[in-house]
Amino acid sequence: MNTQTLSNLGQNRIDYIVYHNIEKVSQLLYDYGFVVPDNDKHLAEAIKELVRKRGRKVIKQLIGLHPDKEAILKLYSAPIKSVCESCQNDSYNNAQNSCDSCGYSKYNGSGDEYNFLNQFENYTLAELNNYYNRILEESNKNPSNKKLAQEVQLIWNELRTRKAIAKKQAEQRPASGNFGFAPTKDDLIIVGVVFIAGIIIGNGLNFKSS
Repeated sequence: MNTQTLSNLGQNRIDYIVYHNIEKVSQLLYDYGFVVPDNDKHLAEAIKELVRKRGRKVIKQLIGLHPDKEAILKLYSAPIKSVCESCQNDSYNNAQNSCDSCGYSKYNGSGDEYNFLNQFENYTLAELNNYYNRILEESNKNPSNKKLAQEVQLIWNELRTRKAIAKKQAEQRPASGNFGFAPTKDDLIIVGVVFIAGIIIGNGLNFKSS
């Protein structure tokens, strides 16, 4: 069959499969108990009749015989990726729930708290705060997304905890120039008692000597 005939008849999807895979299509028709025509055009008409009689099952089998099946499968099996909320790259694999660039995973719901928060272990306070602001904005845009709202709450709690720890550490850090010593009220009382006792003992010694 010449190229012009293939071009004219290939507009129909069934025709396209038949004319590019005649041997296997003929076998399919034979397996259903039909006589296989010698003429390719009649073969295409016979397959269409088979589809009308047997429906979806035959259509699925024809799809399996499509000459471009491998290319189609590769096209539609490519993972759908979106913007990662952590690194902001277009590398978030939605099917695997992880970013191909930084490894970040979204919150999966109750029970996933530890794994979710663990990935922020090496984030600085500033980085975590920036991440919080991004997902808060995203959550405000999607108020019906409960998981995202829970994620915002988890990050807020983690951020608040880290800020409290940082504040406590700052308060406990010795001020420059005092060598880490700051007298307490008890220290001052002890110094005062020792000072008074020294005066009394000194007076007693002076009295005896006189």
